[in-house]
Amino acid sequence: MSMVAISYGSLKDASSESNAVAKKLDQYADSLYNNVYRKLESYSGNWTSNLSTAKSKTNAKITELRNEQSKYEAYAADLIELRDECEEVDKAVKSKVSSLTASFKEAHGIRNSHIENAISYFFTGLGNDTAFGRWLGDKKDEFDSGMNYIKDTIKEWYNFEGGKELLKGVLVGALEVAIGVLAIVGAILSGGVLVAIAGAVAGFITAANGFANIWNEQKAYSATQQNDPATGRRRSEIDTWQDYLRSSFIFGDDGEKYKYNEFYNGLATGIDVVNTACTVVTLANSLGSLLKNGYKWATGSAANLKDITMKQIFSKDTLILMQRGQLVP
Repeated sequence: MSMVAISYGSLKDASSESNAVAKKLDQYADSLYNNVYRKLESYSGNWTSNLSTAKSKTNAKITELRNEQSKYEAYAADLIELRDECEEVDKAVKSKVSSLTASFKEAHGIRNSHIENAISYFFTGLGNDTAFGRWLGDKKDEFDSGMNYIKDTIKEWYNFEGGKELLKGVLVGALEVAIGVLAIVGAILSGGVLVAIAGAVAGFITAANGFANIWNEQKAYSATQQNDPATGRRRSEIDTWQDYLRSSFIFGDDGEKYKYNEFYNGLATGIDVVNTACTVVTLANSLGSLLKNGYKWATGSAANLKDITMKQIFSKDTLILMQRGQLVP
């Protein structure tokens, strides 16, 4: 949308300058007429061709200056007329907008305060009537346009250029790495050898798969930036080393060639099996600790968790107490 900003003061200044130029042209023409043309005209001596030429060219210059003077005077008058017409249009528009605004407020039950309207008109006038106010308005428009451009660029990058998948994949990968590291630390501090080994291995696999997720998301983003969003989307779905070993991307970043490889698929299956086994051991240990803590709380036992056995938890006496509702701390 185009915009026209008209400064009444600038129009008046331009008209004054145009009149000043017309006045100088008039003075120059008068000077030529009085100091040159009239003297040549009153010359009573012998006339030569040079004198005739000088008189003719002086007269032509005076005529040219008078014509230019008339143009500048007409231009000055046109500028004042334009200013007057713009003021009339502004007044008409102002009156129409005020009328429509008042009608809208009245129709929708909005308060129409003359004081608030006057204050708003005053500050709006400051912004529109002064050069500094218009400059501030222009800078604000430029800033808003710049911010809108940045927002649109970010939206386009996020929605259509792989940004959404990259951020999500990197965030998920980073969380997997953090969870894996915490699992390893927790396993080391757990005390039991088997549980510690299982937890450490499971944590290592989780952390490694987090790095795999981040690496594949970067590869997917690179493919999208190289105008291959289809490959980028397929690569983005590779979240673990097992997925990578089973995919076509292990044979090339374009993912176009694939052949079944017994070693790669076997290695991926082995990782899955080890991860499942470690998870089962860890869950079993967590479930056992939960049952022991529940038993300890319910019976009020002061024994250490390691001294409580599953046989005690599921003993006949415990079951009888549960049935009678007597199993309370």
